[in-house]
Parts: sequence; structure tokens; C-alpha cells
Amino acid sequence: MIQFYAPDIQQTLTLPPEDSAHAVRVLRMHTGDTLYVVDGRGTRYTCTLVAGDARRAVVAIDDAVTIERVWPADITVAVAPAKHIDRTEWLVEKLVEIGVDNIVPVLCARSERREIKVERLRKIAVSAMKQSLKTIMPNIAEMTPLPQLLRQTTAQQRFIGYCDAHTERTLLSKTLQPRLSTLLLIGPEGDFSPQEVKQCLPSIEREGNVRILHKNDLLLKDPLHHIAFSSTFETTMRIRKKKWAQPELDACPYYIPVASELAGKWDKLFGESTAPVYLELGCGKGGFAAQSALLHPDINYIAMDIKSDMLGVARRTIEKAFAEVGKTPENIRLISQNIEMLRTACMDEQSIDRIYINFCNPWPKKGHKQRRLTH
Repeated sequence: MIQFYAPDIQQTLTLPPEDSAHAVRVLRMHTGDTLYVVDGRGTRYTCTLVAGDARRAVVAIDDAVTIERVWPADITVAVAPAKHIDRTEWLVEKLVEIGVDNIVPVLCARSERREIKVERLRKIAVSAMKQSLKTIMPNIAEMTPLPQLLRQTTAQQRFIGYCDAHTERTLLSKTLQPRLSTLLLIGPEGDFSPQEVKQCLPSIEREGNVRILHKNDLLLKDPLHHIAFSSTFETTMRIRKKKWAQPELDACPYYIPVASELAGKWDKLFGESTAPVYLELGCGKGGFAAQSALLHPDINYIAMDIKSDMLGVARRTIEKAFAEVGKTPENIRLISQNIEMLRTACMDEQSIDRIYINFCNPWPKKGHKQRRLTH
């Protein structure tokens, strides 16, 4: 599925010039074709192309679906841009894919880069939102001095990562409260200055709900480690033990509990249907599979994950998405399976037409390469 971004689509019914050119000239769309537009505020619109103008494509809205927020509360990542701008751009792209709400380039005393082209970062964020099928465009602020950020923030819990061997260390995953708005503050390559740390601590102590996190273990001098730090929000906020998950899955007609029983029978999963079969490895909350199956009823989808808690959430996501449009999920199946053991339940080469791997854990260390889905 290809998404277009038009923040004022309801009022204007037109695509911006760049998206218009992409739809008409690159994708060769014609009048009557269906396309999908997001407004950056959580709504995805199903539209029909009315006028295929490469500078001002006009559409008619056929349907609108509000996508559930990724997090229960706002997350703001305030980070001093790296000396090499490509690292900061890559960081913005990944933060958008993770689903943070606000990105603030922060100016510190030891910042290597003191100016930044925010408009370019916003374009990168739009591109990442489209490609990752997100519907919410994070707010990217102008370069903000640290004292100004501390005065303006209203986050209910605040975290700062810096190197200090004399203060007790705190693990973010043990401290984070998922339903409170959060600020994560990360300094430049040279770390925060002692004066800046002193500025942060009074703000922290006034709120009474902030912890000091340490970069000694995380070495936050590379964007990949910033991602690992931010991804702790994902693992902490996204999923906990769900006692209801397994009972609901057991009662679900499209849940397959033992994948090994399907060996050689994958073409029978959807009865007599001869439609193409797409497999998503590590389906998570099921947002991608649910929306894809809903938008493409002529394609059969298999959503696979190892955790029953996650599959339980995915089942609810699927049910909700289909219920909103008055349909039942006929072209999707949920399968519990360790992906590393997929060969034991594997299909022949003709059984699966396409495989998706969306935003899996990168496992960046060499010693962890065997844990990567693409290993």
C-alpha cells in the first residue's frame, strides 16, 4: 500500500504538488483509481482520483478510518544533533517509525552542530511516515536551547541520560510509567556540561517523577544507541502479560495455535480461495496486517508472532478494524510460531507470494547477529 500525505485533505480535496506528481507521473494513476491519503493527525482516507493533474491532483473521499495511537501518552525525544547530519536524519527517520510524538533538536553547551535545517528533517519525517504506514506526523521543533526546553516542557516524567560514575543508575525499563507523558533528554557527543546537569536536576526534582539514566552502559554517541534507548519505550509501553489473550485466541476462528501442523497444507488455510498469500513475520500489534487485509480483500494475509500476548492484541486490532466498516475478517489468519523454527512448519516455494518483515529489532551488535530475523 502506498500512502500520500495531505494535512488539509478534508478541506481542499487535493494532493500537494509533490504527491500529485508522484501519483500521476510516477505511479501512472488515472481518473477513477483508488489511493490512500493520511492527514498526519491519525486518520487514513480512502479516496478516488477525480482529476489526474500532476500539479494539483483532485480526489473524492470515499471512507475515513481513525488509527489508534501507538502510545497511551505523548513521548518527546529531545536530542542534541550529531556533528554528521546524516546520523541525525537517520535518527529522525527511525523515531518516526517507532512512533514518538515530538522531536526536539536541543542546543547544548558542547553541541558540535549548532544549526540545523528543520524543514529538511520534516520532509524526511513525512517520507518515513508514508513508508511505515503511520498516520501521525510527529511535531519537529526548531533548534531549542536547553534552558528554554526545560522551561517549556510539561512532561509528567522526565529522563536524562548522561555519564556520571557517582550517581545510582536507573534502568528506563524499570522506571517508565507507560501512561504518563514523557520527555527523554539526550546530550551531544561531548555529553552535558556539569552546569547543564545542574540546570536539569531542579526541574527534575520539582516534578518528583523523573529519573537519571546513565549513558555509561548505553554509550549514546551513535544514533543506533539513541534508537535502542528510545525503543525501550516500545517494549515497556506496548506489551505486558495479558491474561485474556490466550483464551480469546483459543476461541478465535482464524487463529492457528500449532504451525507445524500446516506443513504442506498452507494452500488450504483459506479454504478454496486461490488469492495470493502474504505472510508478515513478527506482526506485533497487528496494525499492518489488519489494515492491509481490510484494504485488499482480494489478498490473503498471515500474521505470525511468537508471543500469544502480542497475538491477542493483534486479534483485537483486527476485530476492531473490520467491525468499524461492518465486515468480518475472512482473509486473515493468526499463527503462533517461533520464526527461527519456521522451517519445521515450512511451506513449499509456491505457498507464499510475499513476505513482510516490518521494523524488527536490529540487534546491532556482532555477537547478536544470530538473533536478527534476516540472519
